[in-house]
Amino acid sequence: MKKGRKRNPDSIEKTEINYYKTLDSLLEGCQIIGFDWRYLYLNDVTVKHGHRRKEELLGNTMMEMYPGIENTDMFAKLKSCMEKRITYLIENEFTYPDGTKTWFELRIEPVPDGIFILSIDIDERKKAEEELEKSFKSLKKNFRDVINAMAKIVEMRDPYTAGHQHRVADLATAMAKEMNLEDQQVEQINMAAIIHDIGKIYIPPIILSKPGKLTDIELRLVRTHASSGYDIIKNFDFPSSFAKSILQHHERLDGSGYPQGLKGKDICVEAKILAIADVVEAMASPRPYRPALGINKALEEIELHKNVKYDPAIVDICLRLFRKKRFKFEKE
Repeated sequence: MKKGRKRNPDSIEKTEINYYKTLDSLLEGCQIIGFDWRYLYLNDVTVKHGHRRKEELLGNTMMEMYPGIENTDMFAKLKSCMEKRITYLIENEFTYPDGTKTWFELRIEPVPDGIFILSIDIDERKKAEEELEKSFKSLKKNFRDVINAMAKIVEMRDPYTAGHQHRVADLATAMAKEMNLEDQQVEQINMAAIIHDIGKIYIPPIILSKPGKLTDIELRLVRTHASSGYDIIKNFDFPSSFAKSILQHHERLDGSGYPQGLKGKDICVEAKILAIADVVEAMASPRPYRPALGINKALEEIELHKNVKYDPAIVDICLRLFRKKRFKFEKE
């Protein structure tokens, strides 16, 4: 059997020199820490990141150079890599002895001598992300303010149903959460519910507040509010389901609803939720043409027509909220 060649010590040393030369030339920080937590190697970028001189760091332990580091989440990852030989990619905000802080992306890998850490300064990126988050929150607040302002316009036109949209939003939101929908979808349902009757601004107040039964013409005019609301919202830069839920919140599974007479799967889930919340709140509250029918009557209505007019699974969730979880509409 042919014996393997012995490697030339000079060749090994040359390879090692080239290896460290490569690390020295990188724009990222590179360091090797031994099993005793002493710094074995640092390139110039790491020294700059560490706010220390190379002579201070080499041969000393991390704990000596940065007191308290052993109590950080980052050190827990370093220790796990050292002991279990696991690779990690983490983001860490490092606090220096002088109190300054910098964010780094760290790749921590096991090597024969201990662990190797590749560090990239991402402080500017983090600051940009924070600014973007602030801008997003500000935009979100402005969006919410616009939605609430639109709701107030409807309530000024139709004072007898003041608070109706917000109560529908409370119930629709509770139902959406109970269905374990994504947070973003829950929020869209909440905001769509707050302005689901926005189309009523086109209907004369005298009809909206009429104490008696509406004529066929008046009823047809009132029923235009769903499509009118859609026409108002569709040109805004909202998710498509937002406008669609406003358009479809009076549709019914059996096709008996309006404005399009849609059936079953053609109705979006957001509209199915709004439909039930809208009916329950409307029946439970007083209207110009009748006193409040009460919550029990409203729940009987959706239970009687579940799987005919209303989605059965969503009906069951609504019933459970009121009967088992004691959901209640907030009073004005």
